[in-house]
Amino acid sequence: MVEGKEIEDYDRIFSVGFTFSYGTRQTALNSAYCTNWAKGWETGIQTDDPVTSDKIDLAILLNQAFNRLKIPAKTVAILNDTVGTLVAGSYTKEQYSPDAMIGLIAGTGYNMCYFDPHAHQYNYKGNVINLECGGFDGFLPNNIIDHEVDDATAPHGLQHFEKMVAGLYIPELARRLILRVFRSKAPMLCWCHDSITTKAVFKIMEDETPDLAVVKNAVATLFEWDTNTLSLTELNAIKQICKTVIVRSSTMIAAAISAVASLTGRLSPASGGLTIAVDGSIYTKNKSYRDLLSAKLVDILGPNLARLIKFHISSDGSGIGAAILAATANKIVLRNC
Repeated sequence: MVEGKEIEDYDRIFSVGFTFSYGTRQTALNSAYCTNWAKGWETGIQTDDPVTSDKIDLAILLNQAFNRLKIPAKTVAILNDTVGTLVAGSYTKEQYSPDAMIGLIAGTGYNMCYFDPHAHQYNYKGNVINLECGGFDGFLPNNIIDHEVDDATAPHGLQHFEKMVAGLYIPELARRLILRVFRSKAPMLCWCHDSITTKAVFKIMEDETPDLAVVKNAVATLFEWDTNTLSLTELNAIKQICKTVIVRSSTMIAAAISAVASLTGRLSPASGGLTIAVDGSIYTKNKSYRDLLSAKLVDILGPNLARLIKFHISSDGSGIGAAILAATANKIVLRNC
């Protein structure tokens, strides 16, 4: 960039697709307003922070930032990461697999979008609906540990579904359950927030060694636990706690997928089934989680319907999808000129 050069002086203005992974009120492809934060962020709702004002367009804020930094770019599309994943998955899935109808993020956070052929009946302008289902709060199987995690994490009192299933919260759920079982026997570090990782929780769950050596090493490393004081039964209890948290996560997401899949109108042999485009670390990096999710879909839907749902990993789907939508927006503008 040439310092001091004005945006309009550049020969070319680059079109930008902006992935905004939080709740928005979207009024056009290139216009959206933040409605709520998630994944541990909480700022500005009760202040004059422009990002969380329901009167300031996110595209305008980003374009103002481009202008301040003399970057020749303009926001032409704003989308949720689930939408980007769905769009990217539609391009990258196998040729003869069913149409991509659902975009799923199962990583640090959790959310889904889907293609609804009847969306216009509900006054939507388009057919792709971002569900923000991490914020579903009705009839959830909450327990005391869930309430503790909610009290200790932002945004407080919101995103209850996400806090029960997502990678950001899985380790904290496991840690607090371990404390609930071991109480005063648990070492000091076990009482500290964020002292265990999602990766460690999966490794503990997957330990198949006879003496649970992986579990033993994990608690010794993360919590500085003197494993000489832990019996094999107690080590197995820690493993089962981690497994319980992860199995619950996969079960709840499978239940949500089952419900949303039925809304697409493709969950029948006659319609050919559907593909779910997925991104997010707990799904993409853990085969055990992928296997659990598939098994839970069979439990919920039965084998005949479950086999109609295909999963496609859409790596960096949010970024690729944003680029595709930005290019599409440009073509629409050129076509209308």
